[in-house]
Amino acid sequence: MKKTFFNSVRMACLALSAIAVLGQNAQAAQSSRIAAVVNDEAISFNELNARLKLVMESAGMPDTEDMRQRLSAQIISVLVDESIRM
Repeated sequence: MKKTFFNSVRMACLALSAIAVLGQNAQAAQSSRIAAVVNDEAISFNELNARLKLVMESAGMPDTEDMRQRLSAQIISVLVDESIRM
């Protein structure tokens, strides 16, 4: 279980690196791509973007590229945790 969790966290870190490198123009093209893999289940960029939008709207945060990049690490971590719990 611990090994799987650490593998999941490692994948999340790789996904975050990919998010930081990709520009705003590539966002639409990547939306169906995989952001992370947890226990053979994929977390897509669609899921990540939907959760980012929900969090930003709920908290009254501006929907800017800078804000998305700053929140992505935390959101991926939450999505990974949710996948592990299921």
